[in-house]
Amino acid sequence: MELNHLTWRLLQVSKEGDVVEVGMLVSREDIDPNLKRACGETSLIVAAENGHEAVVQLLLGRRDVTSC
Repeated sequence: MELNHLTWRLLQVSKEGDVVEVGMLVSREDIDPNLKRACGETSLIVAAENGHEAVVQLLLGRRDVTSC
């Protein structure tokens, strides 16, 4: 799957800690939360690196999210 607009948006709002928008985006089946930016970071990684615990919990609530 390619890094589409919505998946890119998930990466951005995960980094920003926007719990509401992350919640809306992770509920969509057409978004792959495991896709990586060019530097290899996933939405989960950027949320954790920026201390957004609530976003991390939302992402981990999706059954297909991996930590690597």
